Amino acid sequence: MKYRLGVDIGGTFTDMALHDSADERLIAAKTPSTPDDPSRGALVGIDLVLERAKVSLRDVGQVVHATTHGANVIIEGAGACTALLITQGFGDILVLQRQLRHSPYDLMLDRHAPLVPRERVFEVPERLAFDGSVHRPLDEEKVRSIVCRLGEMGVQSVAICLLHSYVNPQHERRVAAILREIAPHLVVSLSCDVAPLIREYDRASTVVADAYIRPAFSDYLSRLQAGLAERGFEGSLLLMQANGGVAGLEVTMEAPIRALESGPAGAVAMAGGFTRDLEIQDALAFDMGGTTAKAGLLRDGHSGIVSQFEVDKTLLRPGTGLPICVPSVDIIEIGAGGGSIARVNLGVIEVGPQSAGAEPGPACYGHGGSRPTVTDANVVLGYVNPAFFNGGSLELHPALARDAISEDIARRLDLPLEAAAWGIHDAVTANMMHAIRAVSTDRGTDPRTLTLLASGGAAPLHASRIARGLGMPRVLVPAFAGVMSAIGLLHADPRFDVAASLIATLSDEMASELDERFAQLERQALQRLASTGFENACGIERRLDLRYRGQGHSTTVVLPAATSDSNTASAARMRFEARYKELYGHAPSGASDVEVITLHVAARATSPVVRLPRLANGGGGPYAERTAYTPEAGGYEKVPVYRRDALPAETVVEGPAIVEDAATTVIALEDDRLEVDENGHLVIDVRSGQGRSHHDRERT
Repeated sequence: MKYRLGVDIGGTFTDMALHDSADERLIAAKTPSTPDDPSRGALVGIDLVLERAKVSLRDVGQVVHATTHGANVIIEGAGACTALLITQGFGDILVLQRQLRHSPYDLMLDRHAPLVPRERVFEVPERLAFDGSVHRPLDEEKVRSIVCRLGEMGVQSVAICLLHSYVNPQHERRVAAILREIAPHLVVSLSCDVAPLIREYDRASTVVADAYIRPAFSDYLSRLQAGLAERGFEGSLLLMQANGGVAGLEVTMEAPIRALESGPAGAVAMAGGFTRDLEIQDALAFDMGGTTAKAGLLRDGHSGIVSQFEVDKTLLRPGTGLPICVPSVDIIEIGAGGGSIARVNLGVIEVGPQSAGAEPGPACYGHGGSRPTVTDANVVLGYVNPAFFNGGSLELHPALARDAISEDIARRLDLPLEAAAWGIHDAVTANMMHAIRAVSTDRGTDPRTLTLLASGGAAPLHASRIARGLGMPRVLVPAFAGVMSAIGLLHADPRFDVAASLIATLSDEMASELDERFAQLERQALQRLASTGFENACGIERRLDLRYRGQGHSTTVVLPAATSDSNTASAARMRFEARYKELYGHAPSGASDVEVITLHVAARATSPVVRLPRLANGGGGPYAERTAYTPEAGGYEKVPVYRRDALPAETVVEGPAIVEDAATTVIALEDDRLEVDENGHLVIDVRSGQGRSHHDRERT
């Protein structure tokens, strides 16, 4: 197909990238998101990018889409009126949650409120044993009476989570059949389909979230489909999944919870492609937009996959969000973006997680916002060009930014305006450094060995400062960094993950059973790929969750490709012991029993290659100078400003300097060396300033 279009809807901006595979052209655009109806902003952006390319939507063969809509529905509490049907005796599970304390000293830990209140949790008389045998038959008459009560309460969506359904789903499926027979208008989600995994609370939380977002997600996609059809679109619409792969619309709607974290996955997918192309072994993907910042570790160009994550988590505090048991790219997301609101708390400047969003946005937008944000601070500090924000499509108002910071920050702390603005910039930078440490240092990886890959509209503004503070030697700002999440959608491969729990002791005797179970899961995953239109898988990945007998939690290991002479069980044990020692510094003796908990299989196909245009050699100079705040110099100073599209390959820029393009701004600090490579990427060498922040300089 000649044209493919990537559309990523964020909390503040919607990014579009149209790729012409024949001419290797890439046309990008960034438009404000529309929180009241995200599809409206997406369609406006699609019209804009097609107009720039002089292309009709009829000529586009594929639209790949990512959205934060599902997560926003949960965060805003805007989901459907949902009920939960659960095994009798377990009705309080959403309230009790887990008793695990991630931080024993955090006495103020607030757990996430259940999405379904207790009065809409109904206990079903039935019980399966741990092996799937029927301990108590299903009381179908009781189920029918429950369905009648659902209608009286105005329930729109129903989640079903019965004990041990991951082993035997017959009771869940029968309850669903009764629901569809009596109340066919109800939306039904089954835990045996959404998350057939051990641990009843985690499974219940996941299926409840799926049922909660499904009606809103379906309505949203229907509006988007209708808008595309009105414009003549006849190609395929694919959605990014949380696992970093894309899937068809029908497959996604079977369990929309799989696309809950689809937005952040796009940027990580593209970051992995860049690091592989540039032969960068290990990197840290850092994406910062208008609402959130995301960080993920890349090893050999690939991000890790986790089987569970939390949504709507408070800052970086585990246990405060809703656990979601679906495969997801291993990233950390915090409320730190250009629209993050700054405030004074006990004499200290704090930033986020609250955001001004797209409406009204930062004060400098002039749309009615009055609270100071990170973007306002960057305008006051001279880092952002008010006349060239988003390519000049949105003119900023520095006076409004100064007023907001002066009123809420400077006056309350008795600080000069520039010191207050710098405090905001410095505070959000510290927040992001904390997130990066959480995915590197806290997991045994030295950030000084990593390249920082910065993308999104705001990340390149802060990347060099972050790298210097963490001792990272190099920053890579890719071409089209401001819309890299949208480009990442086009780069992502179709992928589908399936899993099944199997509680058994790992031994050589069970190798054949493991192989048989894996083969069953592989067939399921391949069928899902085929339903999306990709029948030829290019890769199968097997993973196992293992633990030592007596432990409460498991460790995931990736297994080698299956061969006729390989012993799956022995290979799994060897990799588990090595991974356990890597994580915890030791491993019990070989005599300790190892238990199998869950099997995971991922099937992947190959998407068309996205090739970016290469630059010609030459040199380009600054087009202007701007007064910008430089703490190393003790205040404001004149800084050269370059336009990125005027910098050919092999151009070298010595910091301090500012490089602007239509979607982002890049800051090179004093002593930094910025070079444009042949692909149009900006490579910033920060080794000369390694480990020295402005605080260090003030002390010397």
